[in-house]
Amino acid sequence: MPAERLLLRDKHVVHLTPKVFDTLVVLVEHGGRLLSKRELLGLIWRDTVVEENNLTQAICAIRKALGGSDDSREYVETVPKLGYRFVASVRTEEQPDHSTAAVRKLVRPAVLALSVVLTALLGLHQGWWQVPQRERGLGTDRGHTASLRAYQNYLDGLGSLNQRTDPSLRAAIFYFERAIEQDSSYALAYAALADSYVLLGLYNMSSQEVRPMAQIAAMKAVQLDSTSAEAHTALAAIDAFYDWDWLAARKEFERALQLSPDYPLAHHWYGVAYWVPMGSYDQALAQLTQARKLDSQSLIIQTDVGWVYYVMREYDRAIVEYDSVIKRDANFLPAHYMLSLAYERLGQYAQALSELRTSRRLNSTWAVPSPPGSVENLTGYRSALRSLLTPASAPGEGQPGLYAGALAYMRLGERARALLWLQFAYRQRDPGLVYLAADPVFDGVRNDPSFRDLTRRVGVVH
Repeated sequence: MPAERLLLRDKHVVHLTPKVFDTLVVLVEHGGRLLSKRELLGLIWRDTVVEENNLTQAICAIRKALGGSDDSREYVETVPKLGYRFVASVRTEEQPDHSTAAVRKLVRPAVLALSVVLTALLGLHQGWWQVPQRERGLGTDRGHTASLRAYQNYLDGLGSLNQRTDPSLRAAIFYFERAIEQDSSYALAYAALADSYVLLGLYNMSSQEVRPMAQIAAMKAVQLDSTSAEAHTALAAIDAFYDWDWLAARKEFERALQLSPDYPLAHHWYGVAYWVPMGSYDQALAQLTQARKLDSQSLIIQTDVGWVYYVMREYDRAIVEYDSVIKRDANFLPAHYMLSLAYERLGQYAQALSELRTSRRLNSTWAVPSPPGSVENLTGYRSALRSLLTPASAPGEGQPGLYAGALAYMRLGERARALLWLQFAYRQRDPGLVYLAADPVFDGVRNDPSFRDLTRRVGVVH
């Protein structure tokens, strides 16, 4: 079974742990048939001896994920002392035809999407799905495609892209690839696909994997429409995050804004992907402010306004922005995570830990451990933090999240380990390194010679 899989409910990404996902797939594949507990355990935990309680917990998680309670029989029926049966109506999405576009021949499929279509769950969740205002105004031209289906998949992709979680980015890739299947000349879909890969490298894929995919998609977008601001913005993001070619990045951002001064993402990324790494925070804030004027409904733009205040060390102002985002959407993960960092810098450790626990809960179905002891001082906070920040003990080649691992060790007070992880992050060209000179978390090692050398090599000396 592919390692990268998604469950979509009403186009909304539903988070499942691997074994829970495997359990759901087995049940769906045998829909309507009673599967004994022994049979299920054998299919899901093939070479591992586990207790029946593991299966019981997986069934409960599936029921919750599909909108029911722990003991709901609406989707999965329990046959006492025998086993389980999947009883809901389902539809398995067709897999992409990899012969439809050259870009698809060069990259592996990003997702396998299993859409569970339930008659009780047909409405759209208005709280999370947001189409940027630029797209709301496109009207009948459907974003430069004659295919209504392609345009709908494009909009669904934008909705997933704006959630900014690892699973939602993979869902966005799925939708944009579907749009490209339906219209192989859809430049906007290629540009958005490139954006998705650019962001995925900041989450949970290595730069060696995502950069080629992003580059192929962005170049295809430019080939199809050289006047596309979206395509030039995607190229600028690749130049900044992955190539650290700051002259090229600025040139592409300026070209994008020349082509379309009202494109919110160009202003947004010009601020966070260029001006913040360059240390020009006033310029960054000006670009973010303009982006917010153009797309006032965007949660990620407002969150990044707060983040610019955060790197300016204006933590109270950052918190105001994050709180405002959370009031609009209590489940928007980036705002909770960034809020934890702001509280941490202010020494408000209980609040920081609470927000970090919330962000972890929103990003996973794994249980969130309870923090031990008091968190009223830095020592107690770091002890509690260790149960939530769990980087690998040693960095490795091709490993994603190396910059994030360095951040985690800095937050835990382990500077030597953090510096080691940064060296590995540099070898892997981790895109997070563009924020090396800006991020307050690294204030404690700014005078370290190896750290200063890294900022010079990345080109972000302030």
